[in-house]
Amino acid sequence: VMPAYTLVLKKGAAQVTAPDSVVLILTPDRKLDSKMASYRGISYKWTLPTGAGIVSQAARDTLTMTANQPGIYPVSVDVTDKYGAVKTVNFSFEAIASTFKVDSLSFKGSPLSNRVPVMVVPKLLTSSTHKKERPSLYEMIVDGAVVASGTQPKPVTLTTEGTHNIGVRVTSNFNSVATRTESFVATPNQVPVCPKPFRLTYGKIGAI
Repeated sequence: VMPAYTLVLKKGAAQVTAPDSVVLILTPDRKLDSKMASYRGISYKWTLPTGAGIVSQAARDTLTMTANQPGIYPVSVDVTDKYGAVKTVNFSFEAIASTFKVDSLSFKGSPLSNRVPVMVVPKLLTSSTHKKERPSLYEMIVDGAVVASGTQPKPVTLTTEGTHNIGVRVTSNFNSVATRTESFVATPNQVPVCPKPFRLTYGKIGAI
C-alpha cells in the first residue's frame, strides 16, 4: 500500500514577505527507503505556479520556490508507482509585500538661530518589514519641489523667512517609496536688538 504524503516546509513559512524562498519536502507518513521506492517505481509529477512573480524548481521529492512578487501560489504533486497507485498532495503559500516607511524626520538649522539664509540638515529613520530592504535614493522636497537627491539625505538651504514644508521621499532597493514631511520655520535675518539701553560710567572700578 502506498503511504500517504504531505508537503513539509524545510525552509520558509506558509506566508513570506517577497522576495523570499521556500523549500518543500514531500514526506511519506511512514519510512520509505530508496530501495523500496525504486522497487515500486515511485515517480513525481509536479504542477507548479507560473508567471514573472515566481520561480520554481522541482527535483524528485523536493521543491524550491522563490516568490519575487506578492501573490498566492498553489502547488500540487502526483506520486505514482508502477502498480497504478496515485497520491495527490496540494499546498499553497502566500507572499506579501513588504512595508517600507519613514519613521521619523527632524531638522537642525545652521545657524542655530535659523536666520536666513539657513542650512537645514535633515535627520531621519526608515524601517521595513523585510530584513534585506534598504534605502537607495533620497529626494529632498521643499514646498513641493525636489531640490536635492542622492544616496544619502542632503541638507537644503532656505533663503526666505517663514514656515516651509520640508519633506523626504525615499526609494528602496525593492523600488518601494516612502515619504514624510515636517515644517521648519526660518526667521528673518536682522540685526539683534538689545532688550534695554545701558549707560557707560567712567572712573569707577567695576562699573560699566
